[in-house]
Amino acid sequence: MDAPGETTEIAQINVARLLHPWGDARVSGFTNALNRVSRVAHRSPGFVWQLEVGQSARPDNDPDQVFGVDPCLAVTLSVWKTAADLRRFVKDTVHATFVKRRAEWFEASNGPAYALWPVAAGRRPTLAEGKARLEDLAKNGPTARAFDFEWVERAGVLQS
Repeated sequence: MDAPGETTEIAQINVARLLHPWGDARVSGFTNALNRVSRVAHRSPGFVWQLEVGQSARPDNDPDQVFGVDPCLAVTLSVWKTAADLRRFVKDTVHATFVKRRAEWFEASNGPAYALWPVAAGRRPTLAEGKARLEDLAKNGPTARAFDFEWVERAGVLQS
């Protein structure tokens, strides 16, 4: 938990398995749009940071080491000023179009596909941390440690 008075931001991880490996034409509608959607995220109000592929040589940020080698794995890790900022990006930009079409490109998930959690302002989470938060959400349901948008809304902490 953060120290009293410490400013927090919202980290998010999203993990999914493509129906076909990266580079396969059957998932190109998704993969070809990634740069465009990423550019929209980077320009969106409240965007702070996103882990870029190859950005870190740290083992705790290497998808193959954190999740195991999987040619169909798709992972995003980012930080936003508030959960409301992230929600606006997810629901009110081109990103929403791809969320609606996810069944075309991704396997159905057996558990939560994403998790949110507070991080101290300026701190950058790792994929290993994100995986632990996603596992915590799957095991314990939404708590202050790992949650989803529905929990944020019920808790009344969806900051503007």
